[in-house]
Amino acid sequence: MANLSDYDKWLNDSQKEAVIKLLNVLTSKYTSKGDLMELCNFPSGKVDSALPIDYVRRIQEINPEFKTHTHAMSYEGESYGHLVNVYERLFSELQSKLSER
Repeated sequence: MANLSDYDKWLNDSQKEAVIKLLNVLTSKYTSKGDLMELCNFPSGKVDSALPIDYVRRIQEINPEFKTHTHAMSYEGESYGHLVNVYERLFSELQSKLSER
């Protein structure tokens, strides 16, 4: 298993910055959905952390375990928007960023 100094050699500057930002957010006592959304690389003004309450209620009828703190509304290329899972988007963005060579 690699140690932290090995990663320092392998990562470029933008990758190191992404890892540091992630660690800062994850180790904060007061991490918010907005903090996680900043790491997701959403285009400015194209995402809203608030969800329409009627959507939430209908989803919770089907899935009572649905949590609003893990989802946001994205308006990327769509006039009405769509629901996105913030954690999935964050993982996808980090995976993409850290696999750059």
